[in-house]
Amino acid sequence: MSKEIKTIKDLHSQLKKYDSHLLLSIFDEENGYSDIEWVKEKGTKKNVWYQWVKLGANHSIHLNTIGAFVQKIAQYPEQMIVTMRNTKGQYSRLFLVLEELEGQEWLMIVDDLTYQKYYQKSEINWKNKALEKMLEEMKQKHSDTEDCIHSWLCQQHEDELFQGVLKKDRTIKGAVAYCLSQAKKQAGKSQSAMVSDEVVFSWVREYFLLEKVEVTPVQGSIHTNKPKEKKSKKKAEKVVNGQVSLFEEV
Repeated sequence: MSKEIKTIKDLHSQLKKYDSHLLLSIFDEENGYSDIEWVKEKGTKKNVWYQWVKLGANHSIHLNTIGAFVQKIAQYPEQMIVTMRNTKGQYSRLFLVLEELEGQEWLMIVDDLTYQKYYQKSEINWKNKALEKMLEEMKQKHSDTEDCIHSWLCQQHEDELFQGVLKKDRTIKGAVAYCLSQAKKQAGKSQSAMVSDEVVFSWVREYFLLEKVEVTPVQGSIHTNKPKEKKSKKKAEKVVNGQVSLFEEV
């Protein structure tokens, strides 16, 4: 589910999770999807002055990308409140939702009432879609390591992670290659490196969350046990002659 946005810092943090080249819009009841303009407003509450940024529809130009929008809001302090008027004319917190039409995706900023009415109940179940994609990959010939990573992913609960799994260029096999690449970087010229299972799974997470991934080809393999729900002692993994082995003492 989308997280509510209250400040410029929240907005910037949430936008960073999406491809910077995606178009960004706001919905206007009269003109439909529109570019975004913002107005700096101020007012008093209990004799204290407050300033905030109000977002609204700009009908004069084409939609901007997320990257362009992020550059423009960088002029405002992170702690400044950012808001918009909802369908009742009240100031509202913001929510981000992905729209898709005929294979074209874009991101939209909506108010609380619009989010609750149109998106909250029907929001994509990212985990189910990710599980379906991973299951198709697991139907193909795969290693024990890929099976272990698949099991670990199935135990996670973050929508952001599952959105990463759904990226066209990300696979469990690719995650294994990324882990090998990271282990080799850590080892450097050394013949061995000590890396915990926790670090390896953090690399798996990183692989799926990164916007762009660079993988240095490495000959080797990863051996690990399926993640357990109970806590267990962790042995180190060794990188010897380009081979990575992960061990977990249960």
